[in-house]
Amino acid sequence: MKTVLITGAHGLIGNLVYARLSAQPDRYDVYGLDKNAEPAARTAPARPVTIPPERLHVADLGDFAALLRAMRGVHTVIHLAADPNGRSGWESVLANNIIGTHNVFEAARQAGAQRVIFASTNQVVFGYSSDEARRALAAGRLADVSLSAPRPIDHTQPTRPLNDYACSKVFGEALAHMYAYTHGLSCLCLRIGWVVPDDQVPSPRAATLWCSQRDIVQVIERCVNAPDSLRFDVFFGQSDNAHNFVDITHAREVLGYTPQDSAEHAPHRPGGRHRADTNAVPSLARCARRQYARGYACGYIKLRDSHKTCSRGVRLRRWPGPSSRRNCARRVPAPARRAPAWSGPSRAPR
Repeated sequence: MKTVLITGAHGLIGNLVYARLSAQPDRYDVYGLDKNAEPAARTAPARPVTIPPERLHVADLGDFAALLRAMRGVHTVIHLAADPNGRSGWESVLANNIIGTHNVFEAARQAGAQRVIFASTNQVVFGYSSDEARRALAAGRLADVSLSAPRPIDHTQPTRPLNDYACSKVFGEALAHMYAYTHGLSCLCLRIGWVVPDDQVPSPRAATLWCSQRDIVQVIERCVNAPDSLRFDVFFGQSDNAHNFVDITHAREVLGYTPQDSAEHAPHRPGGRHRADTNAVPSLARCARRQYARGYACGYIKLRDSHKTCSRGVRLRRWPGPSSRRNCARRVPAPARRAPAWSGPSRAPR
């Protein structure tokens, strides 16, 4: 029997994993750790299980002494606690994802734990979405992408984070490597895909990132039961989607991961659309047609200057003048306060 401690046990994935492992008392002696005594509100659609008080450590990741007490006698630590919101600001990322993660690894080492499973994110490779085929994947235009191209990102390729949250996860992976080869702690990093409370595919672009609840629970449990000789490794945790942005082959081969679901056969959220979300594929935002938000005149658009087409495949052209605002080539009427397209000399008047 393995004694397992789950940090972030009242979060969505943490509670799902707790429910799975606690249902097997002959194999696991499971405890949870969370800064909240009750499940997070966002987990309600997943019907979270109640963790008995004697099984729950209420502590903040900044409280090293409390972490050390919670990890006494623990074999495996599943570190899921973090601030998952890339928009919450650097101070929160620093406290929870940098300092907090270091505290977890160090407490596990001092307490004599044998393994730490670190919850990373597939966002650490979102910087690869620069070529046209991957831009189509990021935009949810799956019909524009063949199954053979582009090649999914695998665990051997360098990380390319695009926000503070993803950078903090790169730091966590580096810590895992250091603790594995300096202190002998078995450290497995799992780059988790898009797991949602209602277990549905939330939007077209989520089909390249989605992971069902039972698939993420399965791959985490397989990490718990991986051979003790596995010192350090990195895996992607997503379902068996036809257009996966990342390669899950390594998890299949090393862990025996056998995903049960795919975005193509899963229920899709009614009316799911692209939306501005720094925790999803970067550089995407929704522009309200009538409000002309952010200076754009239509639809779903790429934010970065290097992108010349919106996610609907419409060619973009610049507004004249130094503001570099761009309008869609569909010539959607712009608001009256904006200057009309310049039809005179090549240089617009100041």
